[in-house]
Amino acid sequence: MSVSNANGYQGGNSIGMNGGDFDQFIKCYNDTGAAVTEGDCYIVNFADGADGYYPTITAVATDATSRNFLGVVTNDVHGAAGIPSNDWGWMQVRGYCAKINTTGSVTINHTLEVLNGVATASTEGAATLTANTFAIAKTAVTGAGSVDGVLLGDKVVIAAS
Repeated sequence: MSVSNANGYQGGNSIGMNGGDFDQFIKCYNDTGAAVTEGDCYIVNFADGADGYYPTITAVATDATSRNFLGVVTNDVHGAAGIPSNDWGWMQVRGYCAKINTTGSVTINHTLEVLNGVATASTEGAATLTANTFAIAKTAVTGAGSVDGVLLGDKVVIAAS
């Protein structure tokens, strides 16, 4: 990837953050090896490559000791429904998010977490924040689907299951 392909990242300076006082989006490079779907959840990492320091997305993996920055693939910035492999796209990291994909039923105002190896959110089953909470559901769904929610923008612990 060249600096000119980074479209907003030059010399390691991150200038690809979009958002107002609350909603925040970050432009990330998808080097997961596959296209990612709108509404799915990934860890936002920062890579130090030959072209500088830039954000990338990584599959969710268990990490009970450190905190991870989670984002949701969004189309709210430029209307793209996902991020192709080896390309740039937007992840939402904080604020109202219109689509968070879920693994099962979710109740309004329940907290959401993402578990090891899964790109979709699951309910924590309570309205109490934990170290795993990355969002709060603002709509409900019965069975797998998607909900509206508020992303907290905090780093979280990833549970094994």
